[in-house]
Amino acid sequence: MKIVTYVLWVLLGLGHFAFAAESDFTGNWKLDQEIALDNGKQFVIQGLNTDFAVLITHTGNRFQVERQCVTCGKSVREYITDGTLRNMPDNIGDATCSAKWDGDALVINQNFEGATPFGALISATKQVWSLSADKQILTVLSSSQRPTGTVTVTQIYKRLR
Repeated sequence: MKIVTYVLWVLLGLGHFAFAAESDFTGNWKLDQEIALDNGKQFVIQGLNTDFAVLITHTGNRFQVERQCVTCGKSVREYITDGTLRNMPDNIGDATCSAKWDGDALVINQNFEGATPFGALISATKQVWSLSADKQILTVLSSSQRPTGTVTVTQIYKRLR
């Protein structure tokens, strides 16, 4: 009986740690231009990122990201964090995505094929979202594979109080 009880406690404990590993990104975030990086170099797109804000609602396995920018308007994406590939609504092409947890980090894979204002585009993007220990800094590491090469961008957001 003691062995059965011990095994049960171990299994319950492991389940708790697996669930606790997920971070909660819920909140209002603002892009910190001073430490954003594009292929290892600082980048600032005048006007575009100045008022760039993100509202994240994270409930259970649903992860909704609302981006707001004075220049580019508002966009909303919803991810389900079960690793399943899903079609994403997109006005200019075909897009699919999947999202899953890797410890405390959320990994989002997106594929896009379509026409943009700059011409036809095919891309595969991997984003890794993670929080600082104090939960006040959100880092989004993006790596996109495109016909012209790989583009990597690091975006740093600060939680708004």
